[in-house]
Amino acid sequence: MASKKTAKDSAHTEKAKITEAEKATGTLSKITDLSLGDIILIPGFDGPRTICNATKVGDGADAGKFEVALRDEGGEVEHARFAPDEEVQVIGKAAKGGKASPVPATTSTSRSVGSGFT
Repeated sequence: MASKKTAKDSAHTEKAKITEAEKATGTLSKITDLSLGDIILIPGFDGPRTICNATKVGDGADAGKFEVALRDEGGEVEHARFAPDEEVQVIGKAAKGGKASPVPATTSTSRSVGSGFT
């Protein structure tokens, strides 16, 4: 018996097509070359993220890495740490009217991203 395609299935398929198209048009850039408002794709994250804040970690095991606040399409913010030489795929820039807003004090999740992550 063949399964019926639902609207949810179509939306998932369309999202996958968009993601593949975005991947084809992006350029690789080092974390240190990025700026606020850049829209990036990161392996291990679902969909594009907009950079809304970044700071250099000064102490501890991650000293020298950059902690980057990344806003998803739903407005939730995640934090990830990147080594200065790590590269991500830049696919665009946020619109000027949609300036990166300050990162709220409480964020949804935090991730540490090392080189060679999947």
